[in-house]
Amino acid sequence: MQLDDGMFVPVGWIKELRRNVLEQLETHLKHSFVRIYNKPECAETDDKKEADDNNYQVRKAAYLHDIAQVKEAASVSGVESIYLDYKMFYMNDENSLKEAVKHCQSHGIYVYMFLPHILKAEKYDKFKCLCEKASDCGIDRFVCRNIEQIGFLGSDNWKKLSDKVHIITDSSIYIFNTFAKDELRRLCSNAGVILDRMTLPLELTDKEMKPVIGSDTELVVYGNVPLMVSEQCVRRTYGRCDGSWGSINITGPKGSSYTVESMCEFCYSVMNGEKLNLTKENPEESMNCVIRYEFDERAADDIQLVMTDGVCGGTTGHFHQAID
Repeated sequence: MQLDDGMFVPVGWIKELRRNVLEQLETHLKHSFVRIYNKPECAETDDKKEADDNNYQVRKAAYLHDIAQVKEAASVSGVESIYLDYKMFYMNDENSLKEAVKHCQSHGIYVYMFLPHILKAEKYDKFKCLCEKASDCGIDRFVCRNIEQIGFLGSDNWKKLSDKVHIITDSSIYIFNTFAKDELRRLCSNAGVILDRMTLPLELTDKEMKPVIGSDTELVVYGNVPLMVSEQCVRRTYGRCDGSWGSINITGPKGSSYTVESMCEFCYSVMNGEKLNLTKENPEESMNCVIRYEFDERAADDIQLVMTDGVCGGTTGHFHQAID
């Protein structure tokens, strides 16, 4: 701005002019870019009809870490899916795994492989071999813990048992609202995989779950909940890493004890805290979703008791207490 000698413009006028210009620019930008939500064709239909109390049966799933638990879990009433942890495919021979899969399938139970928490580029070939091991054992269904695994399973870069690969997403792939559910369906459809169910986030309370819960979701009611998943290895830090599966107990500053498991095949560690237990909360009475129970290889759990009558102890997590 150029002015003749002896003339001036108050600074306040210039500042006001700048504010007005910025406000008009902001208004223009807001009206120029409006987000429009188009519900995808694969979105969930709005079906909220209550099930017939006389015919309704609770749908259950069991996540196992020990092949010796398969027959007991398969005998529980209402079990429609059994998940085999990926470590079982390194610790058991192929014939034993095939026998376990056939036993479940003969009882009309779907068998899924539960995939690792982390998939890194340098472990891609090992991950490919792992999925092909599952295929050789008659498994074409997987529980995915990250988006990268969905993309891999939908690709043609590995030897599949079938072109139709079914998946369930774990709680680490968040679905906090119906928009997230629709986006996840669209992503899976584009990847070329069939999305059977989505696991509800562990951070949601029972009230927060209501908008997203449905027949296409799954709720974890029993089992170890990872407090942390990290590429850092506690055993290596202490000089105790031997490259094989193992665990170590550590004590926190307030005296709490934690178990840290080393997942050496894919080089990461998982720290578990107090066991989640909602079996006495009876969530199946008000929630039309699959109820999942998780059993580790060390626990002396009575699988039949846990999955039918429920047990005491453990923590209810965020089921009644929202995140601050």
